[in-house]
Formats: sequence, structure tokens, C-alpha cells
Amino acid sequence: MKNIKIGKKILGINSKCLVVAEISANHDSKLSNAIKLIKLAAQAGADAVKLQTYKPETITLNSFNKDFLIKKDSLVRKKKFLESL
Repeated sequence: MKNIKIGKKILGINSKCLVVAEISANHDSKLSNAIKLIKLAAQAGADAVKLQTYKPETITLNSFNKDFLIKKDSLVRKKKFLESL
């Protein structure tokens, strides 16, 4: 297996593992949040971070099929449930 270099880090069989922090979409599409999370990941010892950016309409189905609709009595629709989150 060949070694791979990412920045200053060399990855290979005899190398330490690369720690990647999963930030996902927790930045809420705000650069300031992303920067804070990246700094926190670095302080925690991460070598790299993984971010996601997306628009909800690009990852959901546009369907009115009853199997994809939220039922009226669902906890998701109840105010108390939403306020407790």
C-alpha cells in the first residue's frame, strides 16, 4: 500500500490514524458557526473536519403519498413535543 499525504500528515500502514471531526450541517449554513466548530475540533485533537452543505429540498422527496406524510396526531405536530426539544 502506498502512503498518502494530506497537508503535513502522512497516512499509511505504519502511520497514526487521521482523526476526522464530523461537523455535518451543525454550522447552520453560517460561516461563523463553521469556524467556531472547526476551532473546537482542532482543540479536541482532530486532524481534519468534514462539513456538509445542502438545501433540504435537495435531500427530501416531494411526495404526497400517505406513507410520507406526517399524521395529524403525530408527536411532531404537537406543540408540547416541539417545545421540549
